[in-house]
Amino acid sequence: MTLNDWRKKNKLSYHSLGLMLGYKGINPATNCQRICLTVKNDKRFPKPHIVEKIREITKREVDYKDLYDAYFKATKKV
Repeated sequence: MTLNDWRKKNKLSYHSLGLMLGYKGINPATNCQRICLTVKNDKRFPKPHIVEKIREITKREVDYKDLYDAYFKATKKV
């Protein structure tokens, strides 16, 4: 399951998920959208401490392989 699928399943906004992951600042949703791979030209793989937080809050419904596979697919050149 992708992080974005998990977010939708749990009816969370990007802002809410960003806060759960510990993102602070003007808009936590921006960083969350980047790691959910929904920003067209700015996809980012999360840092290790964020990966661990994702695994924790999703109760491992989203795990390492899910994150890597989604990132690989989103950034693969056609």
